[in-house]
Amino acid sequence: SLQSYPKGEARVSIDHIMRYSEGLIALSGTTLYESILSDDQMTTELTINQLCETFGNDNFYLELYHHQLPQHEKYCKGIISHADKHNVGLVATNDVYYRTPDDRRVQDVLTCIKNGVSLDKANGLLYPNNERYLKPGSLMIAKFAGTPTAIANTSEIAERCQFALKDLSTVLPDFPVPNGETS
Repeated sequence: SLQSYPKGEARVSIDHIMRYSEGLIALSGTTLYESILSDDQMTTELTINQLCETFGNDNFYLELYHHQLPQHEKYCKGIISHADKHNVGLVATNDVYYRTPDDRRVQDVLTCIKNGVSLDKANGLLYPNNERYLKPGSLMIAKFAGTPTAIANTSEIAERCQFALKDLSTVLPDFPVPNGETS
């Protein structure tokens, strides 16, 4: 069964994901971030092996992202090394919290509202730069020029996914209603 989490913290257990993994494409997200930064090779290896076993090497990708933070250099080197070691594809990604770098201030304000603090008391709640915006493809290609397969895999995943904005429409059940009434 699914465990319930507070609003904004929805999670699905790894067991649930494993049960319904067929046909899914999975990205590592931030699951390896802490273990790579702390040099916890055992946890990194176990996590990668479990995800490869669950989704298969053709459907599991290690996320390569860099938000201009010093620790991201170490993360990128580590994730590239593990991709090579485990024969797992890399995919270039970027956390997106706002449309343009100038929109960062709005994100900061919303974060403060959510946490009930003022901007001057937000301290570690706010990201240290404005790199989490929707970057154009040309910038992503330049940013990850040293790992062109990560860009190519991003396009490959997009081509493999079957999605259209019309798929987001709400589908409601059809309930019979008495004559003269409308649903």
